[in-house]
Amino acid sequence: MTYKRKKYHQGDTHLKKRWRVRNRKKDLDEIDNDLKEDNAEKLLNQNVDLDLPGAAQHYCLHCARYFIDEKALTEHFKTKVHKRRLKALELEPYSIEESERAAGHGNFKVPNKRKIVTQNSKDLLDQDGDVVLEENTPTKKKKEDIKLNILKRKSNVDLTKVENLWLLYEDLKKKKIELEKKKIDVTKELSNLLKNSPNDKDIEKLKIQSSLLKENIKKLKVPFWSAEEAAIVEYLKLPNNLHMLTPSTENKLLFNYKTSPNNNKNHFTIGTGKDLLQFTRKDNYYLKGDAAVFELGAKFYVSNILKDNGFTQFSSPDFVKSLIIEGCGGDHTNPNHTFILHHNEDSKVSMDNRLHLTGGGSLLSFLAYYTKNILYAKVLPLKYFSLGRQYTPANSEETSLFNVSQSSAITTFIAVRNADECDIMLEKIIEMTKMMYTKLGYPFRLSVVTADKLQMWESLRISVEMYSCSMKSFIEIGNISVSGDFLCKRLMFSYTDGNQNKYPHILSGTILNVPKFLGCVLEQDYDFFIPPEFMVEKWYIKK
Repeated sequence: MTYKRKKYHQGDTHLKKRWRVRNRKKDLDEIDNDLKEDNAEKLLNQNVDLDLPGAAQHYCLHCARYFIDEKALTEHFKTKVHKRRLKALELEPYSIEESERAAGHGNFKVPNKRKIVTQNSKDLLDQDGDVVLEENTPTKKKKEDIKLNILKRKSNVDLTKVENLWLLYEDLKKKKIELEKKKIDVTKELSNLLKNSPNDKDIEKLKIQSSLLKENIKKLKVPFWSAEEAAIVEYLKLPNNLHMLTPSTENKLLFNYKTSPNNNKNHFTIGTGKDLLQFTRKDNYYLKGDAAVFELGAKFYVSNILKDNGFTQFSSPDFVKSLIIEGCGGDHTNPNHTFILHHNEDSKVSMDNRLHLTGGGSLLSFLAYYTKNILYAKVLPLKYFSLGRQYTPANSEETSLFNVSQSSAITTFIAVRNADECDIMLEKIIEMTKMMYTKLGYPFRLSVVTADKLQMWESLRISVEMYSCSMKSFIEIGNISVSGDFLCKRLMFSYTDGNQNKYPHILSGTILNVPKFLGCVLEQDYDFFIPPEFMVEKWYIKK
């Protein structure tokens, strides 16, 4: 028996797509309701929602769409999709009252035509969609404070060069904005003439003027971009503001425990003589026997103390991108600064987008994880630590544990809301460090490092030092560094507080560098032994 073929819905694809509700956007009447002042205010200042594009911070009212960042939103404003939506919203939306009038209940009323304009962008952007830097420019900062900061650090930053480059950039930007404004005015005038007086003699003149302005803007773009890049690169070399506790001339002693040793011991001679150390090169080594037990015991001891003080163990990456090195003020092209991974000749990789081996026990690894991240205020403070390696190119010819390219280290990373919380946390970390080293019984001291010895991102550093008899000087075996919100601003690590985005303040440091610590311990007045706190019986992991 034959049946009639049932294909009544053939060719309905365009209708199905139109009415599909899976990804359905708001209708025009809903958007019209969103345009009311109170609703618009709420939609443009939404709480951070990490499940939405751009964490719900870049929303187009007229298209009811979220965008990944401010630049993408600004680019969207220039598209025909957005302009068509503005045109569609000019007429009042269909309403119940209109349907009743159409059915004979009342008199027909022509829908009002309104003028709909694009919402204002949150950031100040130029015609190309680039964010215009307004805050923290050299002209806004107190020039004398910057000069004093550079002088105390003995930095080689040329402030005059920075200022001149920035003034050149500002001058070109001003010219570019003026040309773009003239072009818009000429275009509007030409459009009105073509619409109202198509035979006007001035039309040809305005066309030539518009063409010349367009050509001038095009020619200005290359020098403008070059000046912008040069100015910003130089500006990013300006160091962090110094903490009020940072001394200018000499290190300030905070705490001293016991008297330093007084002998002529050398840890390299002792370590190789007792078969504790084996160097394959001046900067590569193996720890053997009791020295290996010492290293593992130190890690367990410090990690358990950190856990008792509310820290959480964190697994950080060994590799970071060039962006992180540059964001922290380092030279990502210098092989003496970090170990750079070189690619095969066949692969084309930008010099600004390479991998660097820094180790999971470095601050850079923590920052690589949190770069371009937005957190909720309720998760702060963050208190993390990592057990891992630190990889740094050795810049000395001496064979010593004080100058190795690979070190076992315990690194802390703390993020708090503001400077006041940072100072309170610093006091707690100092007290914890005193207790941790005092229990071991070795002579040590805590001192505040002078401004000229700080990294450009540091505003304050507390150094944990032990005396080396072979070097006849104090060696830094650990440190606590304060960077404030300097690194967070450069790497876009922020948190949301209500409807505001703020930058956390960072407190970090290598709480213990094991090779340097072992080298100083080997040079003590008494023979080397494993501290009771480092014995195998004490090796356990606290949860």
